Amino acid sequence: MPVPTDVTSLQRFLGMVNYLGKYIPNLSEIAAPLRKLTHKKTAWCWFPQHQEAFDHLKSCLSSLPVLAYYNIKEPVTLTCDASCYGLGAACLQNGRPVAFASRALTDTETRYAQIEKELLAVVFACTKFKDYVYGKATIIETDHQPLVTIMKKPIHAAPARLQRMLLRLQSYNISLVYKKGKYMYLADALSRAPLAPLSHCPVKHTDYEVMTVSYISTAHLEELRQHTAQDDVLQALSTVIQRGWPSRESQVQPALAPFFPYRDELSMEDGIIMKSHKTVIPQSLHKEYINIVHKGHPGTEATKRRARSVIFWPAMSKDITEELLSCTVCNSTKVTSKSGAEQKLSRYAPLFIVHK
Repeated sequence: MPVPTDVTSLQRFLGMVNYLGKYIPNLSEIAAPLRKLTHKKTAWCWFPQHQEAFDHLKSCLSSLPVLAYYNIKEPVTLTCDASCYGLGAACLQNGRPVAFASRALTDTETRYAQIEKELLAVVFACTKFKDYVYGKATIIETDHQPLVTIMKKPIHAAPARLQRMLLRLQSYNISLVYKKGKYMYLADALSRAPLAPLSHCPVKHTDYEVMTVSYISTAHLEELRQHTAQDDVLQALSTVIQRGWPSRESQVQPALAPFFPYRDELSMEDGIIMKSHKTVIPQSLHKEYINIVHKGHPGTEATKRRARSVIFWPAMSKDITEELLSCTVCNSTKVTSKSGAEQKLSRYAPLFIVHK
C-alpha cells in the first residue's frame, strides 16, 4: 500500500485501520500523528513521524494478531471492490482477515464499464485466494448491486466480456451478497491503493476473441461508431455505463430511463454500445436498420424476430410496425380477404340435394 498523498487517502487508510482496531494494541497512540493530519486547520506536511506511524500500522495489519491463520473448518468470506484504477480484495474468516490482495488495472481494464470492473474484482479475488476457496462454499461481498442480479441470470444473457468472466467463476462455489460501499472498509481501501502503479503492473494474460460472428459489416460498424459519437442520448448512456448506474430509475436522466431495465446487459465495445450480443442503434440510423432487417420483405413479425436477434433500441417493435405500414412493396402485394362472409346453408330435410 503506497504512502497517502492527501487527507482523503489518509482517511481511507485510517478507516481500514479502525475497522481492525480491536486487534491492534495501543492503536490510538500509534495513529495519533496521522489523525492530526486529518484536521481541517492542519496543513498537509508528511514528516518522518508520520512515515513511522504509517509503517508501524502497516506492519500491524500484516501480522498477528490482526492477520489470522486460515482455518479449514471455518466459513470463508471474500470482500472485493473495484475503483477507477485498481482492484482490492480480502479473505475473511469470522470477520477477521486471513489475507489481503490488490492490483492496479491495466490501461485496457480502466476503460471497462463499472459492472465489468466489479466482476473483474470477483475473478481476481477468487483467483488470488484459490487455495482458500476452491471446493468450499464461499460468500462474496460486493457493493455493486447489479452484479448480484446478473449472477442469477443465465450466462448467455450477459455481455460477451462478462460471459468470459462468469465462465472463469464456474469452478467456484460462490454466492454474491450486496453490502453498502460505506461498510466495505477493507476492499475499498485496497482498491484505491493498489500494489503497483499502472505503468508497472504486468499483464498476466490477455483475452482474445478466437472467433467472432458478426451480422454487421465493417463499413456499417464504422458508421455506427460515428453516429453513436454524435448521438447525445447514447453518449450520456455510455458515460453511465462506464461510471455505474444509480440504484433507482428516478435518479437517471429522463432520456436514459428506457434503458434502465436493461442496465445489467449494456456494455461498451470499441465505441459501440452493446446489449448482450446485440448492437444498440443510434436514433439517426433506426430507419436504415429497419430497412436492412426488412430486406426481402418478410412479414411484420418475421422482421421483428430478425431485428431482435441482432439489434436493439427501446420501443423497436413499435417503430418497426409503424415503418412497415408505409412499405410500398408490402402494401402492393398484400392479399386482402374477401368481403362478406359466406352464408350458411340450411338443411331442410335428410338427403337434401344442394346442386343437381
